[in-house]
Amino acid sequence: VAEGRSVIEEKIGLGLVDPSQELQRRYGLENSRGALVSAVTPGSPAAAAGLQVGDLIIEANGRVVEDVAGLRRVATKVPAGEALRLLLQRRNLLLYTVIKVP
Repeated sequence: VAEGRSVIEEKIGLGLVDPSQELQRRYGLENSRGALVSAVTPGSPAAAAGLQVGDLIIEANGRVVEDVAGLRRVATKVPAGEALRLLLQRRNLLLYTVIKVP
């Protein structure tokens, strides 16, 4: 497991950080809660789901995501082969996507 990444992040191909004020400004985000995508592994389930660096994940499987730890709690409960449904903010858009957990 890469430094700072959980097993679930490695499996789905995501790097995540809590959104600082500077990162909120950089990506045009209004929300300070959520998990900010800092990296997407090419060819990963996250890449296949269309996630991009700068996306702010604000809900996972119907649960509000307050921070990276909150997203990890929800994601680790999803069995292999099942879907992780995400609501994310990309600049001023709200988007839904689904990641199939390997």
